[in-house]
Amino acid sequence: MNHEDRRWECIVSGLSDEEIESKLRPGLQRPPARVRLNPQRPSAAEIYREVERTKVAPNRGIADGVYSLRRRYDRRWHFGRDHDYTFEQQAALLVASDGPAFRGYFNSVSSVLVPYDGDGIYLTISAEMLYVLPAYRGNCYSIDLSVAAGWMVRELLRAVYWATPARNTLHTTLRADLVSTGGQHFVEKLIESLEYEIEILTEENLRPSLHVEKLDFDGGW
Repeated sequence: MNHEDRRWECIVSGLSDEEIESKLRPGLQRPPARVRLNPQRPSAAEIYREVERTKVAPNRGIADGVYSLRRRYDRRWHFGRDHDYTFEQQAALLVASDGPAFRGYFNSVSSVLVPYDGDGIYLTISAEMLYVLPAYRGNCYSIDLSVAAGWMVRELLRAVYWATPARNTLHTTLRADLVSTGGQHFVEKLIESLEYEIEILTEENLRPSLHVEKLDFDGGW
């Protein structure tokens, strides 16, 4: 990730040149954050303790950062069965840091549901929480997380596309009720990323027997 990735993130948001410069100016003082998925360090427990230590009191209007935050990384897909379908599910934590120092995270859960009656494959991505430590807000860390999250959901969608059996329909749903300042804009960027990938997959048509449905969004606003 580099400064141009940040700039492009703002351009596709429809911001004016002046708005882009104003938004990116704080981040020019440092290189883009290193954003990793379920990293070795910091551990999930270390992140939990740091967020708990630095969180702002709820009456100041800032979301509690430990909301939905797990104390251990989910490093594999979990398989399950129900009466009507099988499913696989995994939680993902994208962690932004400067060197070893934790700055923020994006928490999500993805699942793939396969009905026994063969009625399509259902990919659901649930955006649970976007959080930046209070002392570092306004310094482009949410932009860095947005860029990385967009890449992650596109790669996930493409992976499920190739894993889906032939002569089928792939349904994709993004669910979001982010409890955070700026969460709605973040989710809109996820929507754009997924819609773009669906458009690319449809145009490429590398699997003619597989139909990719348009994105379904289930939002909390």
